[in-house]
Amino acid sequence: MYYASPIEQACPSSPAHSTIALTFTLVGAQLAVVVFPLIVVAATTTLLDCFVRSGLESKLLSLCDASVIANPHQYTGIVAFDHTFCLLIGFFHGALDAAYRPLLADMMATVAAVIVVPFAEAARETQPPILRFPVAIGVMFQTLTFAIAMPIYWLLFILAGSSTKHKTWENGSAKICQVSSEGVLFSLLVGFVIPTMTMIIAQDPIVTIIWQGFPLWMELTRRIYGLLRPPAGSTNNGYHILQATYSFVFLVSATLHIIYAWPLIHDLSRLQLLFMPWFVNQEPATTSLGTNIAHFLKWDMIFGAGSTILSSFWFTDSILKCAILALWHILSTILFGPGAAIAGAFMWRETKVYEQTKLGKRKEQ
Repeated sequence: MYYASPIEQACPSSPAHSTIALTFTLVGAQLAVVVFPLIVVAATTTLLDCFVRSGLESKLLSLCDASVIANPHQYTGIVAFDHTFCLLIGFFHGALDAAYRPLLADMMATVAAVIVVPFAEAARETQPPILRFPVAIGVMFQTLTFAIAMPIYWLLFILAGSSTKHKTWENGSAKICQVSSEGVLFSLLVGFVIPTMTMIIAQDPIVTIIWQGFPLWMELTRRIYGLLRPPAGSTNNGYHILQATYSFVFLVSATLHIIYAWPLIHDLSRLQLLFMPWFVNQEPATTSLGTNIAHFLKWDMIFGAGSTILSSFWFTDSILKCAILALWHILSTILFGPGAAIAGAFMWRETKVYEQTKLGKRKEQ
């Protein structure tokens, strides 16, 4: 027999509340079809403008033309491959410039917060097929940019019905089992964190090329973990492991933000230079390659992280919750970085799923 908790008794689920929640869901889906494609268009236009008109493209091409001519067998001996590798290495090594370390720290923490979501969502016992292939989103991320890949993912996520309360939340089929949750954490650490730290520390061309495949390394390590892990307890609910994963990302993001961004609080011009993009392109002759790369990455993060933050509002079912979530994102982004804000929002959503699953089990008793 099911007994309502004191909170449920105080705040019963009335027909009016159900109607409001349904209205939020329907309007939200229609809104998503408009909003996220517009973000994709805006991101594509802005990043192309950053790449071409700001002089980034010409600077990278000049760098790599000279490099390939000087050393035609630098990587593979195949000119087309070597030129592509040179462009990637030139871009990412430019991003590793110590002058822009605060930007890089915040961006990598944000990427960690975002990339873990598709892998976690794909691990749910009941999930639409279109969300079952997180590595595809990761490959889009690396080929089409963060700014373009994530709005596409969130549109699919919302249209698949995964953003709001669903019947699978109550019947328990939306849970992530313990072995899958452990696999997500393992893949994040081994497939993303370790390669990223190695790339930043080593600043070696080969390591940088290897890092480009981190979505594949995450998928590979996740599957290997699932094969090697002993079966004991594997079917238990992995809620606590997943929350530990998001907590880890939150703490890393907050720590990096405190170390790199907080000391700049009294130097607003420096803070603006590091985190604010230009709204009008500068003359290419007046900027360095590192500055152009940082400008590109700023817009990439604005659209990629921004669309992720925006998607979290589809988790709510009332105006009050939207307002509270907006306040959370504003304050936590300023204090702890966007990676922490995103991790916190998904911890809250996972709690909603977990509590609804427990409620469904109590109703069955």
